[in-house]
Amino acid sequence: MEALEPAIERDVTLDERPFRLEAGGELPEVTLRCAIYGRLETAPGGVILVCHALTGSARVADWWAGVMGPGRPLDPTRYAIIGVNV
Repeated sequence: MEALEPAIERDVTLDERPFRLEAGGELPEVTLRCAIYGRLETAPGGVILVCHALTGSARVADWWAGVMGPGRPLDPTRYAIIGVNV
């Protein structure tokens, strides 16, 4: 089975610079990769945010195909699914 393609995929750089960490360190810049499946404005079930596992990516359908897709728990025809990767 072929993996679903996100409707939107892009990088988002946070405005807060430097980005301060809880332990006192800081990062000069933080960029998030976002992949959105389904349509945010018409998702009848709402929005699901998926933060990847250590070896994952923002493209949830690539690494969680058994859970994501039409008729599955993460169904982009029912929900807008946002995958985020730092």
